[in-house]
Amino acid sequence: MQNYRAKSNIVLGFVAVIALIAFFVVEQSKSDVKQEWYAEKLKAATLAQEAFDCLKENRLEKGVFIDVVNDPNQTALIGQEYTEITTDRGYIDAKLSSLNPNMAAVVVQFLKDAEVKKNDCVAVAFTGSFPAMNIAVMSAIEVLELNPVIISSVGASNYGANDPLFTWLDMETVLMSKGIFSHKSIAASIGGGFDEGRGLSPEGRDLILDAILRNQVPLIHEGHLEKNIEKRMQVYQQQCNNKAIKAFINVGGGIA
Repeated sequence: MQNYRAKSNIVLGFVAVIALIAFFVVEQSKSDVKQEWYAEKLKAATLAQEAFDCLKENRLEKGVFIDVVNDPNQTALIGQEYTEITTDRGYIDAKLSSLNPNMAAVVVQFLKDAEVKKNDCVAVAFTGSFPAMNIAVMSAIEVLELNPVIISSVGASNYGANDPLFTWLDMETVLMSKGIFSHKSIAASIGGGFDEGRGLSPEGRDLILDAILRNQVPLIHEGHLEKNIEKRMQVYQQQCNNKAIKAFINVGGGIA
């Protein structure tokens, strides 16, 4: 019996030595393999984080309260549950998930998969609902040196950019003035129901119009959803000089 146990211990010891040798060989032979477009992805994610930091600094300088419960990372990119310009239902978990700057790297991959190239014209539709995702898209566009035509609807769902005095258009203005981005919206609509603010109070619609005016963005307000869509298509085509639009990027639940 003792002889059997001794043989078993020898076998186990031999197996352990082989396992250690195999582990050592694997550890020594492995090499890091960077993903395709690694440099562009890293640059886009870094730029997105720079934009996040810029907006946070802007808000703190103005003494704006940051809700550390709803915005645990204190990004200042999580809005309130309800304001006068809140258009739709939004979910806090979805908004928090969008705060990862690596989302910009994901957008780079999507655009590369779509075979978009430098100086290509891309149509972009933003809302105020996911400002962090808007920033991710903008970061990818900057890094890939694309020619974006951006139209935004200003209204926002719960926890989005729904501060009437700091809408998505205001964020764009700050980021452009600080040299983070070189593009911003060239037109904007109210957003919400029928892209005309249905469901908002008259005061809420006026606050959105004020935001569009102070950021000096042309207003799309044709009085009917279909006409708003037609106007958007005209703007996209005109700004691309009637050249092919190589990609359409939509962020948020804008109806137009």
